[in-house]
Amino acid sequence: KGENVCSLIIPLREVTIVEKADSSSVLPSPLSISTRNRMTFLFANLKDRDFLVQRISDFLQQTTSKIYSDKEFAGSYNSSDDEVCSRPSSLVSSSPQRSTSSDADGERQFNLNGNSVPTATQTLMTMYRRRSPEEFNPKLAKEFLKEQAWKIHFAEYGQGICMYRTEKTRELVLKGIPESMRGELWLLLSGAINEKATKATHPGYYEDLVEKSMGKYNLATEEIERDLHRSLPEHPAFQNEMGIAALRRVLTAYAFRNPNIGYCQAMNIVTSVLLLYAKEEEAFWLLVALCERMLPDYYNTRVVGALVDQGVFEELARDYVPQLYDCMQDLGVISTISLSWFLTLFLSVMPFESAVVVVDCFFYEGIKVIFQLALAVLDANVDKLLSCKDDGEAMTVLGRYLDSVTNKDSTLPPIPHLHSLLSDDVEPYPEVDIFRLIRTSYEKFGTIRADLIEQMRFKQRLKVIQTLEDTTKRNVVRTIVTETSFTIDELEELYALFKAEHLTSCYWGGSSNALDRHDPSLPYLEQYRIDFEQ
Repeated sequence: KGENVCSLIIPLREVTIVEKADSSSVLPSPLSISTRNRMTFLFANLKDRDFLVQRISDFLQQTTSKIYSDKEFAGSYNSSDDEVCSRPSSLVSSSPQRSTSSDADGERQFNLNGNSVPTATQTLMTMYRRRSPEEFNPKLAKEFLKEQAWKIHFAEYGQGICMYRTEKTRELVLKGIPESMRGELWLLLSGAINEKATKATHPGYYEDLVEKSMGKYNLATEEIERDLHRSLPEHPAFQNEMGIAALRRVLTAYAFRNPNIGYCQAMNIVTSVLLLYAKEEEAFWLLVALCERMLPDYYNTRVVGALVDQGVFEELARDYVPQLYDCMQDLGVISTISLSWFLTLFLSVMPFESAVVVVDCFFYEGIKVIFQLALAVLDANVDKLLSCKDDGEAMTVLGRYLDSVTNKDSTLPPIPHLHSLLSDDVEPYPEVDIFRLIRTSYEKFGTIRADLIEQMRFKQRLKVIQTLEDTTKRNVVRTIVTETSFTIDELEELYALFKAEHLTSCYWGGSSNALDRHDPSLPYLEQYRIDFEQ
């Protein structure tokens, strides 16, 4: 009844029937849509209902039925059609790890395709699960209650892609996703499940990438090999070749999928955590969603996306913590924060069991969560930061604070945080509860909207690109100024001239003049349109 209270997405690959239903006073001009898992949705008060039915029907005819299967999708639809119909609770009966083991007890940990390319078929957390010594404790009881709350939510609002996202969904995410459901829900909430099932891919897409990339050597693979053993080394899953090999395959496969990005530092840290909770192929698609959609241009040679968000964060800090803004600018701390906090989603600066809760929220609401949390951290340390004399002291204050962020609900033994191990602080910092910190970030800075962030990003991107261009020009001029008789101003003019000529030749080739291609009679947009070949 209220606008924007919940949203519903029904992918075409899930739709089986679309038809006009009988009108009534309660549901005028209704449209009925049925899905593969025998759910039916009724939409009323639709404009141009006949046109909508025809369009959806046309799209359905073009959609191949082999794109997606229920078994691939959630791993929890483990009942036959009759069981689903007669026992609806089976839709929410199990987590992905449990359903996998119950469906095939003898399943091997690795899957070998026809070309003997190994890929892990279980999450690393399943293979290297470290429970607390007690067989049952209050933490496990609380974890069980979280799982039950999600199952009740699934029963009420649906499961999988067609699940309604309501305020209750957000509340459950803010309380922390249960360990056993984290991989499944990350894939769903991030939208990575759509990338995994898109028409552009085919069965075996990831295995084919792994096969093609095996044994290849380039700059990206060299950097990957260098960083493999720096990826969450404190976790037992990455203290042996099984975890390291899975991480190598995912990173190398992505580098071959997207050579424009290839590999960038920090991708290894994020991917190692994805592998703990998601199966290997699912971790790959989560990485795709992260690099290509959720954190655009973050992981490239110039980390343009992170620099853009650094500018956005500066604007937000000026508006939301004005008493601290001038001090942070003088100390130059914001640039360090944006790279070390944002690139790794706090995974490199917080204890592991706390940082994964941040990742839960990030996959649900995107970058706004990271901005909110960063502002909350600054706000909690205002007095100490104002008394800092240099950037080193300020980063020490923030580092100690983040080291003290704890997750008392975690059922896993605490994993020593590398940063805290290297700290020589005598007095322990007061503990900060991660859930309270996230709640505070929503209460104080929850008014930050995603559309506002995109507007700010657009403005900052122009500044960042211009700054990078100016830096490149200065570096080129500085390199050759001693070897020529031109002045610096003349060299800068020549640089601009050569750059313009180079871009023109890239767009229209060297054989034709750009002016010959220009037709002022066309609309302005058409005059400067660049076609596919250009």
